[in-house]
Amino acid sequence: MSRRNAQRKPAYNRGSYGRPAPKRRNEPVSSSPISGILLLGVLVGVIYSWKGEEIKPFLEPYLGQTIETVEQVAEKTIKDLKQLIEEALGNAPTDQPAVTTYSMPCIQSNVVKILATTLYDTETMQPLPDDEWYTKYYRTLSQDNTFDYLSIAQANQPVNHELAAQIINNILGEGYSVVIEAESTAGEKETAVSFEQFLNLYEQALDSIDNDNMKVKEIGIAKTNATYSNLLPYTALTDTGVYSFEGLILDPLVDQTIKAAVVGNEILGVMQVIDTQAKLNQCFIVDVDVDLETVVLQLGKDQISYNNTNRVLNESHIGTIVNLQVKDGNIIDFMQHTEAVGDTILRVTDEYIEFKKAGKLPYNDISVYDKTWESEWTNLRQISSGAMADYVLEDGYITSIKIISKPNGQNMRVVITEDGMMDYNHETVQIQTAGELHYNNEIITLNPDEVWDVEQFDWIENIDKIVIKPTDKFTINSINRQQVNPTYSGDLEIYKEDIGYTLVNTVEMNDYLAGVIPSEMPTSYGLEAAKVQAISARSYATVHQSSSKFVKYGAQVDDTISSQVYNNIPANANSIQAAEETDGLVLKYGGHVVSGNFFSTSAGHTANYGETWAEGEIFPVNTPVYLSARQQYLGEKVIEALSNEMDAYEFFTKTEDELEAFDEHAPWFRWNVTFDDKDLNQIINNNIERLSTQYSNILKVLGPNNKWETRVIDTLGEIKDIEVKERGEGGNIMSLLIVGEEETIKVETEYLIRTLLSPKQQDPDKDPIQIIRNDESVIENMSMLPSAFFSIDITYDEGTDIEEVTLYGGGFGHGVGMSQEGVRGMVNRGYTYREILEHYYEDIEITSL
Repeated sequence: MSRRNAQRKPAYNRGSYGRPAPKRRNEPVSSSPISGILLLGVLVGVIYSWKGEEIKPFLEPYLGQTIETVEQVAEKTIKDLKQLIEEALGNAPTDQPAVTTYSMPCIQSNVVKILATTLYDTETMQPLPDDEWYTKYYRTLSQDNTFDYLSIAQANQPVNHELAAQIINNILGEGYSVVIEAESTAGEKETAVSFEQFLNLYEQALDSIDNDNMKVKEIGIAKTNATYSNLLPYTALTDTGVYSFEGLILDPLVDQTIKAAVVGNEILGVMQVIDTQAKLNQCFIVDVDVDLETVVLQLGKDQISYNNTNRVLNESHIGTIVNLQVKDGNIIDFMQHTEAVGDTILRVTDEYIEFKKAGKLPYNDISVYDKTWESEWTNLRQISSGAMADYVLEDGYITSIKIISKPNGQNMRVVITEDGMMDYNHETVQIQTAGELHYNNEIITLNPDEVWDVEQFDWIENIDKIVIKPTDKFTINSINRQQVNPTYSGDLEIYKEDIGYTLVNTVEMNDYLAGVIPSEMPTSYGLEAAKVQAISARSYATVHQSSSKFVKYGAQVDDTISSQVYNNIPANANSIQAAEETDGLVLKYGGHVVSGNFFSTSAGHTANYGETWAEGEIFPVNTPVYLSARQQYLGEKVIEALSNEMDAYEFFTKTEDELEAFDEHAPWFRWNVTFDDKDLNQIINNNIERLSTQYSNILKVLGPNNKWETRVIDTLGEIKDIEVKERGEGGNIMSLLIVGEEETIKVETEYLIRTLLSPKQQDPDKDPIQIIRNDESVIENMSMLPSAFFSIDITYDEGTDIEEVTLYGGGFGHGVGMSQEGVRGMVNRGYTYREILEHYYEDIEITSL
C-alpha cells in the first residue's frame, strides 16, 4: 500500500491574517425550517450505522422531546419527510426562489472513507466478514501513521473544525497551516464542520497537491436501492451510471440533481443540491404506453418507468435517445437528440472513438445502449472493433452510442506484433506490394519492385492513419516470422502513434484461418485434422470478434497465443483447402456459437473448464457441458477416479503400452522431472513474491487462527511439505498446499501451479533442470511445467526434511477441450472431422453461422 501524489504545493493564497485563506465555492447554508426537516431526514438514515445511545443527543434537539427508543425515529419514513419538505417549501415567501437545502453531518467515518479512496491504493481495500461498512477504510489508513489520530472508536462522531483543519494540514504537508473558522458566534474549535464545507476544502487541498483522484460531477439521481429493487444496497442509478454511496443518505434526493464528489463509481459526499428536478441525460426510450400514461426508459443496463401524465412523450419517441427532466416520478420536459446513423466502430481509446466514416471523435460521459438481440454491452469498455452503431454528438463530443449490429464472422481485424511476438508497437514499417496507399483522401500507387518505408513518408499533422490496399497480397519486410518476412492477404492499416506504429491486418475469415491452421497445428497431420482445426479456430474467432480486448489497437484479435497464432507459419494448400471446405461451419451449443478451447497434448483425459480457471476469486466455477472432462483412450475406464491421489499416481505412471490413448504417440504424453531440495526451495521462493502480488485472488497465505488471507510474501523459507489438496475429474491438480518454514500457502488453478513450480534452474553453478519426455528426449529449463496433470513423489532424509521431489506427469497445455495431438491420433484411426469434434465437445452442433 502506498501513498499517492507526494508532491506538494500551496493550496490557498495568503489571507490578511498571515495564514492561507480558503477559497469559498459555496455560501454557508442558511438556517431555515426546511434545513431542520432535511437534517432530521438525514439523521434517520444515520440510524443504520449509529447505535441508539450514541444518536440520542443529536436527535433530541430536532424532535423537541426525549427519545426513549431509536425505533421512534425510524418510524418516520422518507415519504413522510418529503411531504414535510413540500409543505415547508409551499410556505416560502413568493418573492424568494424555492430552494431545497440538504445537509448531512460530517462524520469521521465518512472522512476516513474519503481519505482512503483518494490518497491510497484501493486494490486490497476488501471487507472482512465481521466488518462495519467503514472498517476497511480505517484498516487502509492504519498502514500509515499519517492519520493515526483518526480512531475507529470515534467512527460515528462528528468532525469539528479543529480536526478538519488538522486533516487538511496533513494533506498540504509541512510549511502550511490552515485554520478553519467555526461558523458560530463563539468561533469554537469544537463546533462541527458541515459536510459540504469539508468537501469544498478537501477538493481545494487535493488540487494543491496535484491529486485528481476525486472528481466533482453533476449527477441526476433516478433511483436508489430503496426505490428500485434491482440495485444493490447503498447504490444509486443515475444518468451517468450506477454509483455506490455507502455511509451516505441519498434516498431523499431521488429525482433531484446534485453536485457530488466522486471517486470512480463511488459517491463520497453531496456538495450541493443543484435542482429539485432530475436532469437525466442520454436516456433510451424503450416504450411509451399512452393508455397507462407511463414511459419505460433505459439508463445503462437498467430499465425504469416514469409517469407520462401530461403526454410529454408519445409513440414516435420509442427507440430514440433523449434528455429528460423529471420530478417526483413524472416526466415534465424532454429534449430529443439527432443521431448519426450507421457507422462502423474501428477503435476505442481513452481519448476518442474512431469510426470508419466519421473518423476520430472525442467522447464525454458516454452512455451505451446495446440494441442487438444479445443486448450484452452496457459501457464503452465492452465495445469491440467492427461493431455498427448510431451515436449522438453534442458540442463536438459523443455523448451516447446505440449498438445496432456486432461483427458477423466475416472479416477479421488482427493487430500484428513486432518481432518476438510480444509488442504491438513497431519501431518502423517497410511494405512491399503492388497496390494502392490511401491517405488523406489521396491515392498513391505502390510499385511491387520497391519497398515502401514509413520513415520516408510525409505525414500531415493530426492525420495519423494509412491504409494499404494490395492488388493481391503484401509482405511486411520490417518483421520476421520463422526467419522470413511474412506475406499477408487483405488490407493493412498503419496507425502513427506517439512512439512507433500500430499495424492492423483486415482480412477475410477464410484467409485468416488459412494462416491460423498451420501456425496452431502441423498440416502434416492431414486434411481431416486441418478441417478440425479450421472449425475450432473459426468458432474462436467468431466469438472473440465481439471482444474488447484489442479495441484500443483497432483490432479484434492479435496474432499470438493470446488469441490464436496467425501467420507465424505461412498458409499452404492443406490449410487453404480446409478453410474453404468448412466455409462458415462453427461449433454451436444451445444455438450460440461457442469457443472450442484446444491445447497441445492430452495425458489420457481432458479437464473440466470450471476446474481449470478462476473467475476473479471464484474457483472452481461452472463447466459448460461441451467443455467437460472426457476420457481420451479406447476401451473401458482403467482408473476408477482420477480425483483420487492413489488412482492419479497409478494413471500418470502408466506408459503408452498400457493405454490405447489417442495421444500415445506424442512426446509429451508422459514426462517426469526431479528437483533436489535446493532447487525446489530456490524455484518456489524465487517465484512467490511476484505471484503473491499478481495473483492474490487465487494464491492465499495461511494467517492467524488458520484463516486464509491475501498477503504479499517474499519467501516461504525452507520447503517442508507439498500436498495436493484437490484434483479435478480429469486428474488435473486444482489446489496445492505448500508448507514452508516461515509461511504456508494454498495455490489454485493450473496456470499458477505450473508457474510456481517452473522447472528452471536458478543456480548458475548447477546443471539445468531436465524434463524427460515419453520418447526419452530431454527438455531443459522450462518457464513452467508442461501441465497440471501430475503426481508428486517426495523423498525425505532420515529426519523430516525433503531430500528430493519427482513429478510424474502427462500432457502439455491446460487440458480443456480438444487435444491437437489427440486429433492426429484419431485421424490415424479413421475418424472424420465431425466425429472428432463431437468426441471432444459433448452435445455440440456443427453448423453454419
